[in-house]
Amino acid sequence: MAETMEKNIDEIINLAITGGLLAIFILWIFLKKIRLVLSIALAIPISVYIAFNFFYAAGITLNSLSLVGMALAIGMLVDNSVVVLENIYRHASRGSQPDLAVVQGTKEVWRSVFASTLTTVTIFLPFLFADDYLVRILGLNIGVSIISMLLISMMAALVLIPMLTHLTLKRRPHDTPAVFEKVHLHQRLIQIYVLMLKSSLRNPAVTVVGGMVLFFVSLFGALAVSTNTLKEAESREVRVTITMPQGTTLDNTDIAVRTIEERLMDLPEKEEIVTETREATATVKVTLVEKYQKIKDRKLPEIKSDIERRIQNIPQVEYEFQQFSTSSGFSGGGGGASAGMPSGGGMESFMGIGVQQEIVLIKGQDFNLMKAVGEDIQYYLQDLATVQSANLSVQDNRPEVRMDFNTREMGERNVALNSVMSELSSFPTEFSTGVTFKQAEEEYDILIKYEQKVKEEEEENQTRSMSDLQEMDVPSADGARHRLTDLARVYFAFGMGTINRLNQEKQIQITYRFDAETNGSKPLLEAARAEVDNLVASLSIPAGVAVEVQHEENQFKEFYFLIAAAFILIYMILAAVFESLSTPFVLLFSIPLAGIGSFLAILITGNSLI
Repeated sequence: MAETMEKNIDEIINLAITGGLLAIFILWIFLKKIRLVLSIALAIPISVYIAFNFFYAAGITLNSLSLVGMALAIGMLVDNSVVVLENIYRHASRGSQPDLAVVQGTKEVWRSVFASTLTTVTIFLPFLFADDYLVRILGLNIGVSIISMLLISMMAALVLIPMLTHLTLKRRPHDTPAVFEKVHLHQRLIQIYVLMLKSSLRNPAVTVVGGMVLFFVSLFGALAVSTNTLKEAESREVRVTITMPQGTTLDNTDIAVRTIEERLMDLPEKEEIVTETREATATVKVTLVEKYQKIKDRKLPEIKSDIERRIQNIPQVEYEFQQFSTSSGFSGGGGGASAGMPSGGGMESFMGIGVQQEIVLIKGQDFNLMKAVGEDIQYYLQDLATVQSANLSVQDNRPEVRMDFNTREMGERNVALNSVMSELSSFPTEFSTGVTFKQAEEEYDILIKYEQKVKEEEEENQTRSMSDLQEMDVPSADGARHRLTDLARVYFAFGMGTINRLNQEKQIQITYRFDAETNGSKPLLEAARAEVDNLVASLSIPAGVAVEVQHEENQFKEFYFLIAAAFILIYMILAAVFESLSTPFVLLFSIPLAGIGSFLAILITGNSLI
């Protein structure tokens, strides 16, 4: 895990450095003066290093989220400096003295620089007070990174850049004009811009209406192809959790795992198969070759579907694909995965990464009745052509040993219950803690063993059986010893593995997945969901049991309020800075026009807006 995090952090740092170098290169293309470029570039390291003090004050560390925020802010750090520098040079090119050019140039744009920085900062402020934990974590780490760096870059643009520009203007020869590059109307780019500007000024109504029409057309186009589904993360590892009935021995579990390995050996994209087998549960990790997409022109969802077809119909085997995770290695513990329970964390699904799963929720008080209803719904869901798999979040009954104590007999023999409990606690020779110890690439299960004072080595390694438990001696208060079977009825039985409750009400989940073709098409997905709704509605649900179909969970509903609050704050800031109620509307009109590019990019790249 630590190695993976270090690798991710190093990659983010490299991307941030690359972005900063590209920003400096773009500045050099337009400014053509290395001294001015380096002056503006100073805003980047200054903002980054001073921002660490804000990190300390906010109580956040250098993690992946805060580094992503810093990487996003790198390109914005030089914006304010460029505006101030250009305006100072504009005055200097008209013959103003360096002192006057710096003062006048900075005074004219400070209001705009302050407003633009403050509006960007305001966008992230509402997210710091969100109710959703993930939204708040993102807002805190990414928001503090961007806010701190932008505020420092604004101060650098209003103080450091004027000072450095003044030094540059003072040292230039008097016969050298204070200009970056002479721009004239014979340049092709300038001619295109002037033509568009004149056309817009001559036809303001057409320009405004045309912009709004283009905005709504691109918006509706993006919504038409968008589906609220998760995207499969392109990874070279495919992990499958195998679950068998409780009480399955290690040997029987290994036989099932070997069957799975044999079926996957001729997978074209396979590089290696690594398995970890425990009693009643196992993990199969399939590592794909480099550039596996080129072998049979298949993406990860298609390969998963192929793997699923290969491992189907193995007796008593339930399987589930683990969602994308940034951690490496096998999942620890000896308890096994719960059959049918969704895997993966909330962060992956919040970021739109993972396996798209739909849920049927069954609520009630009679667990056996709920389980029967769940098994029926699972059967009917698996019979649908669009459903790839369906799992019931109920473990098979777990084998256990029960003891019914005869309190009358215990009283006559003067045996206290504490004496029985004391003997039972020393009965097992060892048990698993469910924790693993990792050394290099190897993992070891940690077992706790009781110290045994026996002389014979064979007796020390002897396996305890049911007959040993029945013949166990229990001391009485007067020093006599009695067999456990004389005090209680000892027998095999089965008990429920897990029971989930919500607000004191038992619940069972059925998680199911549609096939890749259905998830990739909005009309097919809507039709498949309607088919599931009709299926559940047509079933005869017993009294005392409630069934709810949850097709999707809108994790972004809080964003609507946060974004609306941010827009209100931006309007208030612009109104206060420009001392006008109408000017902010003119500036805010640029937002939908900027959205046109985003919606067109969504259409071109095939991504989803929701």
